[in-house]
Amino acid sequence: MPQKTPSFNTKPPKVKTFKQAQDASRYGHQWKKLRDSFIKHHPICDCSRVKVYHQQRIKTISVAQDKRQAVLVDHIQPISRGGANYDVENLQSLCYRCHSVKTKKWD
Repeated sequence: MPQKTPSFNTKPPKVKTFKQAQDASRYGHQWKKLRDSFIKHHPICDCSRVKVYHQQRIKTISVAQDKRQAVLVDHIQPISRGGANYDVENLQSLCYRCHSVKTKKWD
C-alpha cells in the first residue's frame, strides 16, 4: 500500500499589524454594542452638519447639502486627543463620504 505524503500548511500564519492589535483592544464587545445601538437611534448622516474637533474646540463643517444613510459611528473628539471612548456626546453617525472627508482633513 502506498504511503501518503504528509501535507503541510503552506500559508503563513496571519499576523496582526500594530494598528489592528491596537484597534482590537480598544474596540471590543462593549464598543460594538454601543455602536450598533447608536446607529439604530441615529440612522441618518446630516452631511451639512459634521462635527470636527479643531484647536481644542468642536466646530461644524458642511461636506454637502444632503442626508445619507449613516454607516459609521465617529468620535467627534478623537480618543488620541483626549476624547471619551464610550460617551454618546462624543459620537456622531456618518456616511462613508463624510467620514473620509472629516478624517482626512481634521483627524
